[in-house]
Amino acid sequence: MKKDNKSQLKYETYDIVQDYSEYSTIQGVIYIFQKQQTACGKIFWSLVVFLMLALGTYWSFKAFNNWQDNPVITTVKTSAYPVNGIEFPAITICSQGANEDILSAGFFNLFFKFAKKRGVNLGMSPLKGAVLLKKTFLQVKVEVLNHT
Repeated sequence: MKKDNKSQLKYETYDIVQDYSEYSTIQGVIYIFQKQQTACGKIFWSLVVFLMLALGTYWSFKAFNNWQDNPVITTVKTSAYPVNGIEFPAITICSQGANEDILSAGFFNLFFKFAKKRGVNLGMSPLKGAVLLKKTFLQVKVEVLNHT
């Protein structure tokens, strides 16, 4: 009986990993867990993904160490300078608020699809879930800021 439970858990875990690979944005992961993929193809894609992950990790550590050795400090001397006096593209402004909205909506939408595929009813629409998720993120952010 125990062997049967372990076997069942193994297949359920593999199914979850296979579902993850279908929705993953990490290039190559889907080819590792595709049922149609040959053993040689799975080995090849496993090596490619692992090597690229190792290379990305190496470059990240190298960039971080470079930043620690040569930190950059940005200051704004005046905010009363006329915009037409600044050469284009001297300043780039990225909207952080819009990114949080997009990320929380996208994350919840993927989670909603995953749960629906598994037969789990979350009891809300993806839009309502995204709004709830954003409120939760904001509460956590406020709590973290208050404790620092």
